[in-house]
Amino acid sequence: MYRKIDICVITIFFIMVILCIAFVATSTRNNVYERPAEVIEIYNNVVTIKDNYGNFWAFTGSDGYRVGDKIICKMNTGTYPTIYDDKIVEIIKKSS
Repeated sequence: MYRKIDICVITIFFIMVILCIAFVATSTRNNVYERPAEVIEIYNNVVTIKDNYGNFWAFTGSDGYRVGDKIICKMNTGTYPTIYDDKIVEIIKKSS
């Protein structure tokens, strides 16, 4: 009898873990949005950009970027409703 209970508890545990992983993966993917921006400064391998809404963002890795480049930032929403904890997950260069 205890063996059946142990098997049920372990099965339920693994089902819950799988559901949690699926939830996190889905919610992260659904929270990605695009934001057009322009490179405004490059200094010490840090690229500073200004999006079309007037917000400033920065990322490292200045290879191939020049001031004035138009880019699309793929952003992942953070944990708060404001954009200030969002993270850049991908940069797509539109033009030189």
